[in-house]
Amino acid sequence: MNKKLLFAASARSLTSLIKSRKLGCEELLQYQLEYIRYVNPKLNAIVFERFAAALAEARKKDALLKKNDKGLPKSLSFFG
Repeated sequence: MNKKLLFAASARSLTSLIKSRKLGCEELLQYQLEYIRYVNPKLNAIVFERFAAALAEARKKDALLKKNDKGLPKSLSFFG
């Protein structure tokens, strides 16, 4: 997956990649965290890092997606 394209992608297109299982939640989050770690020293925008908790949540969402072959469960409501 081209990381540069992911940073410019809309939320809708990222959701489509996750729904089609071309991209995992954890994988996407790792890319985003990499970018945050790169730009935050210059921006100083992150006050409280909860990266470990966010990664744990992303792993849970990926596990739910992997278990459910008949579509997305309602617990994944953030997928629109």
